[in-house]
Amino acid sequence: PTGTAAAGKVKAFTRPRHSKGHPRTTWDKEDVAYYRSLLKKSPEFKRFAENLRRAVDKRMLLPPGIPQPKKGPDGEWLHLGDDKYGKIHNNLSLDIANLGTVYQLFGDEKYARFARRMLLEYADAWPKYGVGARATFRHDPSKVFDQRLGDSTWLIQVAVGFDFVRESE
Repeated sequence: PTGTAAAGKVKAFTRPRHSKGHPRTTWDKEDVAYYRSLLKKSPEFKRFAENLRRAVDKRMLLPPGIPQPKKGPDGEWLHLGDDKYGKIHNNLSLDIANLGTVYQLFGDEKYARFARRMLLEYADAWPKYGVGARATFRHDPSKVFDQRLGDSTWLIQVAVGFDFVRESE
């Protein structure tokens, strides 16, 4: 063995934190305070944050765009597969996370409200999304994507966005 594994030592550069309240997924309140301070100190970070805010402002001019469930001729809810809806769901999950990020950085409730609206529209649609998979897949079927792995990776961004807006007004 080589490196730290050979010596049995691991060097940590930070200390673990136990967050209270939200956010607490990828950032906690201490992180948010640090990033907000960077807005004042770092022109590069401020430029990044302002660009993200402009993109989110532009996104908010559109409706939430959550794909609506559909029934088949038999009256059962259909599975809306990856081929047509996968990219839409991925983009929407990133929108939710980005809205939450901008809300945490700038504190403007309009971003939290729009993210919450998107989350609530997903909450309404979710129970009606049919379970399914592509015929060529041998994976376990799922609701949003054609396999459960796709749903779980999609949900990471959704969960982060939820966490970032959870304690908003």
